[in-house]
Amino acid sequence: MKNTALISFIFILVFGFSLMPAGTTNVSADTDSEDSSKDNGNSGGFIIETKKVDGQMDLVGALQGKVKIKEGVIHGLTITKVLETGGEQEPMVIRIKSPGPIHVQNLYAETIDGTPPNIGGLCAPSKVGWVCLTNVVMKVSKQTVSDISLPNTKIEACYKSECGKLPDYSPTTKEKIKEILEEEQEEQSKLDQIKEELENDKQKLGAVGELIDKATETYEKVKNGTPSDELVNLIEDTKNLLKKEIEDGVTDKLNNLVALTERMEKELQSFQDVSGTFSSLVDESSRLVKDLENSINTKQEKLTKLTEKHSPANESEREQAEVFSKLLEMTETNNDGAEAKSDETESNETTKSEIDIKTIKESVEKVTKETEEVKEKVNSLKVKEESIQKKTSTITDSITSLKDSITETEKKASSEEKEKTDSNTDENATDNKKEETETESESDNETDPNSNDTTDEENDGDSSQDEETTELEDVVESIFDLFQVRLIIP
Repeated sequence: MKNTALISFIFILVFGFSLMPAGTTNVSADTDSEDSSKDNGNSGGFIIETKKVDGQMDLVGALQGKVKIKEGVIHGLTITKVLETGGEQEPMVIRIKSPGPIHVQNLYAETIDGTPPNIGGLCAPSKVGWVCLTNVVMKVSKQTVSDISLPNTKIEACYKSECGKLPDYSPTTKEKIKEILEEEQEEQSKLDQIKEELENDKQKLGAVGELIDKATETYEKVKNGTPSDELVNLIEDTKNLLKKEIEDGVTDKLNNLVALTERMEKELQSFQDVSGTFSSLVDESSRLVKDLENSINTKQEKLTKLTEKHSPANESEREQAEVFSKLLEMTETNNDGAEAKSDETESNETTKSEIDIKTIKESVEKVTKETEEVKEKVNSLKVKEESIQKKTSTITDSITSLKDSITETEKKASSEEKEKTDSNTDENATDNKKEETETESESDNETDPNSNDTTDEENDGDSSQDEETTELEDVVESIFDLFQVRLIIP
């Protein structure tokens, strides 16, 4: 009895598709009737596979499991039905294949449980207003069509173990699609944020580049130009002054030395202004580089988390959601009265999120490389900055020491000058007193002993002045030994 029912169903199924007369054809696999399941194994619906469907169809209905094609062409059709034979016999599989093109009108099909069909991708439609889908798989409970022909039809009937692999059909529910689309939207928002941050990083890189150029230009001024040269010239003038014989002695030499020192301080201040500008530019460049490094690390962490979501296990569902998202966009376009366009997007291509992630990763790698390059330049400038600061500090300390030495020498010279003046006053008073009390010598040719004493005292005064000059020269020479290296900047 079961075999008779099975043969009858195969006959109806085959001739229902291959030898259909004009008019509406209805092929049904009742999923609600337990009796039919028990009687003839006609339960569970049948699977329809198409390599391409191109036609005027209801997109909203298709996403709800109700496929309506007013007019269209199907390529690469395969209809598969698994029939339970009952008892200990294994199921039988019936396959009807037609390469097409299959022209259809008013085709209607309902998927089991209202699940959307699996759609591999979109393709370019052959007519305006049509939609083109590729690699469509759906499990339907019934299908009707007013006009259809199956050219070059082939029919296969075999037991399940002999028919090879059955169609891979794992429908995605509307709820799951909605969830994935929401995740995609959130993910896209994060990707857009990363893109915006990348643009900011690129602007920072440009700013660092400008700062490096300015710092390099300023460094050249510090190294080669005024006030560096002027400062060295003043140092040479000071050293020459100390070696020069000046008629007025130590006091006049000190006055000239003070004037040169004051000029030296002004030039040093000018030098510090330029080198300070250089340091500010280098410090700002270094700060921006650190900001860039932190920003890059943050983006790399975000991209790693986003990439983990694109595992092979859930990529099929994401691809389905991507296709449905495009179909929804096309539906909205149709509702606005504009022409709908299908992109040629196959199932084996990456999704938009994957493309964005890949593109962003490449951009991050490029920014990372450029950041490393500018960091090397900034580090080189920081070495120069440290050298300039060290030499500037040395010069400042040396000038301070020079001023202190001049002050001490002035005090000492003033004190000795006062002592000398007081001594001369006392000697003059003594000489006058002696002249009043002494008698003339019997011999005019006899040398006055006091005259020799006066000459010795005058010589002692000149010797004291020479000693002061020599002492000052020694002090300043020891100070300016520090300047022998000149302002040689690396």
